[in-house]
Amino acid sequence: MLENMACSRPTLRGKVSLSSLTRKRVFSVLLFSLPFVSTGCYQLGMICPSSMRGIRTLAIPVFQNGTLVPRTEALLADVTIRVFQADGTYKIVDEGKADGILQCKLTDVSRTPIFVSSTNWMTTKKFQLRILVTYCVLDRITGKILQQGAVAGATSYFVGTDHLTSQERQALPMAARLMANALLGQLTEGW
Repeated sequence: MLENMACSRPTLRGKVSLSSLTRKRVFSVLLFSLPFVSTGCYQLGMICPSSMRGIRTLAIPVFQNGTLVPRTEALLADVTIRVFQADGTYKIVDEGKADGILQCKLTDVSRTPIFVSSTNWMTTKKFQLRILVTYCVLDRITGKILQQGAVAGATSYFVGTDHLTSQERQALPMAARLMANALLGQLTEGW
C-alpha cells in the first residue's frame, strides 16, 4: 500500500495551473495574428520590373520580319495584343497616347523533326515549330530603352496528307501565343 502511495502524484482537481493558461493565451494570440503576419508581403496593384515602373500604357505596332516566312508580322502583333489585353497589366493604346512602345522583330522561324515514322526513318511524322522574337521597350517621350531581350514560342504539329506549309501555317498562331505569354511574363514579372 505504501508502494502505491509513493508512485502516485498529487493532482489538482478542478484547478487550472497558471502555465496552461499562459500557453493557451500565447497559442490563441499566435493563431489570431498568423493571417495578418503571413499577408505582410502581399502587395495590391501592379507589380512590374523596376525598369517598367512608370509605364501604364503600351503601344504594340506591327512586328518587323527578319525571316523569309511571309505575312507573319500582323499575326504576331495581333496575338501579342490579345494576350496583353487579357492580362490587363498594361493598357494597349495608340503610339501617340502610350507611355511605352514595344518594338518587336521576328528573327527566326525553325522547324525541327521530333518524331519519325517507325516504318520509314526518312519520313517525319511530327515537327516542332519554334519562333524567336527580339523586343525592345522604348519610353515614348525620351526614346530611352527601358527593357530589351528575346523570347521564344514553340509548338508541335503532326504531318498529314496536306502540304507541310499549310500545317505549319496552322501551328504558327499557337507558337505566337506561347511567345506572347513569355513576352508578357518578362515585361510584367521581370523573368
